[in-house]
Amino acid sequence: MSDVLPYACSMGGPVLALPAEAAAEWKGLLDTGDEMPPVNDFIQTEYGGLAWIEVGSSVGLLFDMEIHTQFLPEEHGGVFIRIGDPNLERAEAERLVSAVDASAWKPYPASVKLTGDRMFVFDPVFPAAQKLDAFESDACAIEAVLKPGTYAVSYAQDGGRDFVRLTRQS
Repeated sequence: MSDVLPYACSMGGPVLALPAEAAAEWKGLLDTGDEMPPVNDFIQTEYGGLAWIEVGSSVGLLFDMEIHTQFLPEEHGGVFIRIGDPNLERAEAERLVSAVDASAWKPYPASVKLTGDRMFVFDPVFPAAQKLDAFESDACAIEAVLKPGTYAVSYAQDGGRDFVRLTRQS
């Protein structure tokens, strides 16, 4: 039996990972008349297509491009894997993450604080919801289950693949 990781994707733009406690504040971009700043306005190439975005008092992570994004839980956090494979199995994801050289991981200048126990990962064009099953189906949402706390963010690129690790600090 395969253990395929669920994935989030978008309809052509970035993918947003947002603490669940901030979900009610994300109204999406379809009917608000607001425009999302161009990705280049807040993603700097030195961060490998990763940006942070403030939503209320929370920080969310914005992943550049419409690449399928999966979450692999780890003992002290987890890794967002962006390789564009909607059929990525857990064993292969673990192999890919463990193959990334330790020196390839770079610290990111923002941290993520969770008062709840999850982040939602979805197409930011759509409004967020308080529960995964309340997202619009086109939002292509998944949840990353984590413990409450503050997470350091690091990122790595390996063989055309992007990895973003959350490591619980407190």
